Amino acid sequence: MLNILHIDLGKQWRGGQHQVLILLKYLRKICNNFIACFKSSPLYFKIKNLNIPIVELQSQKWKRISDLNKLKHLIKSQNVQIIHTHCAKSLTIGAILKKFNPKVFHIHTRRVDFDIKSNIFSKWRYIKGIDKIIAISSAVKNVLIKNGVPEEKITLIPSAIDTEEYENLKINDIKKEFNLKENSIIIVSVGNYVDHKGHIYLVESVPHILNNFPDTYVFIVGEGPERKNLESLISKLYLRKHVFLTGFREDPLSFIAQADLYVQPSKYEGLGTSLLDAMALGKPCVATKTGGIVDIIEDGFNGILAQPQDCVDLAFKIIQILENDKLRKQIAFNAKNFIKQKFDIKIISKKIYSLYKQISGYEN
Repeated sequence: MLNILHIDLGKQWRGGQHQVLILLKYLRKICNNFIACFKSSPLYFKIKNLNIPIVELQSQKWKRISDLNKLKHLIKSQNVQIIHTHCAKSLTIGAILKKFNPKVFHIHTRRVDFDIKSNIFSKWRYIKGIDKIIAISSAVKNVLIKNGVPEEKITLIPSAIDTEEYENLKINDIKKEFNLKENSIIIVSVGNYVDHKGHIYLVESVPHILNNFPDTYVFIVGEGPERKNLESLISKLYLRKHVFLTGFREDPLSFIAQADLYVQPSKYEGLGTSLLDAMALGKPCVATKTGGIVDIIEDGFNGILAQPQDCVDLAFKIIQILENDKLRKQIAFNAKNFIKQKFDIKIISKKIYSLYKQISGYEN
């Protein structure tokens, strides 16, 4: 069997870490996997339940050499053929390990559609330190090519959803928790409070929505540095009774599952795994026409697209779908089928495993 070392240095639980978890859940059936991550990270505790060997890394930067030596020993002792890095910080470690072990192949998953830093070290990581890059969307791929990464190094494989997670989904009653009427309209957006997620435009759209649907309540599930700015805007627009910043929640799917509408208001977006979740749960979605979102949503078929950074157009599209019950149901139906056919983890994990075999020449 192939021996794969996965590395993720995320200290929080975000979409990328969830992708690592569900990928390992399926890869463990067909190859030997090792995961290197911080012992204090949420990913560490979730991976423990999968009985996959974990290399415990130290979060202090001054201990990074010790971590590298530990990983170098693992690669040699376990005959690791492939290093698969899953975040920007782990990319550096993967590139260094590749330099010390030139026979080992390095694959990196790129999840964001931002430009690569223009310094020499960054260019070395992406061009010399990697054998293959998995771009999760055409937008990510195009940015990589624009920044000088050879197209032949890039393979397009999207993020995935695990439909099994929905089978025994425990739902917390959101309307009861937040003391809402039974006939209230719930709009949900999930994502860290960072500028590129565009939550500010969703908040600015709410007064327009309330003019048509006064019993609408918006839940923005996440946490991050933009919280104070969002709180200030919510107060300025007198929306504290209608817009809720939930902070980090262990149950974001509870919010999505009870939403009447899911909104992804991003300025930039590599792909958007919470959007995939919402579509897989059969929720009508309004998202901005940016980044990898256009790989997922066909406007008017399995979702509605709004112009990015435009609260008026966003409000118009939200009102449009809330007013049209037939359109809302048809879009939700199409979205669920589309995700099942294109983004299920069973399909995506096979594509990644095929890439492993292709790059290593492994045959079974």
